[in-house]
Amino acid sequence: MSNFKEIHIWDLPTSQIYIKFNEVFREKFFRLAYESLGNFNLIGRFLNVKRPDSTIAKNWRCGTNCCPLDLMIKLAKEIQVPVEELEKNIEEIRYKTNIGKRGGSSGKPIKNPKLPVIVNEDFAEILGHICGDGTISRSNPKKGIDFKYINSEPAIIESFQALMRNIFGSIEPTIIRRNGERYRRENYVLQYPSIVSLYILNIFDYKTDIDMELPHIIFDMNLSAKTRFLRAFFDDESCVDEKRKKISFGLKPIKPVLGVIKLLNEFDIRTGTVIKYTNPLFNRFEIGDQKSIISFRKTIGFKHPEKIKKL
Repeated sequence: MSNFKEIHIWDLPTSQIYIKFNEVFREKFFRLAYESLGNFNLIGRFLNVKRPDSTIAKNWRCGTNCCPLDLMIKLAKEIQVPVEELEKNIEEIRYKTNIGKRGGSSGKPIKNPKLPVIVNEDFAEILGHICGDGTISRSNPKKGIDFKYINSEPAIIESFQALMRNIFGSIEPTIIRRNGERYRRENYVLQYPSIVSLYILNIFDYKTDIDMELPHIIFDMNLSAKTRFLRAFFDDESCVDEKRKKISFGLKPIKPVLGVIKLLNEFDIRTGTVIKYTNPLFNRFEIGDQKSIISFRKTIGFKHPEKIKKL
């Protein structure tokens, strides 16, 4: 079994993470804090929380509101509850912005999250799609960290949603359907809350446009994870030319293109020379020899139905 990286709650910016415990642990945790510190007013003084009689004794202890993660970690250490116990008993986790103004603003939570988040083969496949037709925007942090995935193939959209549930837990995106004269084919925009973006950014410093690079972690993962990453990336960004019997792959930035070639070489898949176009800027290569195409079909392949058929 591979030793996959784990992303724990304390690896995130804890001052902006809000959590809700399950009922059994919530009652036990705050009862232990009450017994240890004396009363809820003293807990409030320790945490520097105003109106502890309502905020702590009612809202947090009864699960009406989510609790600030940094304060729960501070309290856990004081009453000698391992932070791992906090993580195991979280039933809801979300990210808040503009903290301090009427509680701040927050996006949707992950309910019944799978914690810690495991950077496994499913996660590698998601990273491939993010490099392809996904985007993470940090341009307006006061409104959150926008995470979107766009595709026109229903099978890929369904697969992406299933992967997200496998990795993170009960989380459903906001789905926008786009069609009309501007679009050759109806496509779907999946929008996920900022808490998901934080987990991804923990292991992938996502950049856009010409600065884009592949996630460094992919190069250190097992071959199965690399396969899943490449398959997702090729599902989004490649073309299969039946007449010329070639697979082409291209992007505007050169670094991820060279990274993909490096990964393909690990599977003994050879590529042609990278061709650079200038108007518009685009870097493209092809897989054309029969041996490499057969190797690609056997080891990488596609999920995209049309590309499967063409290959």
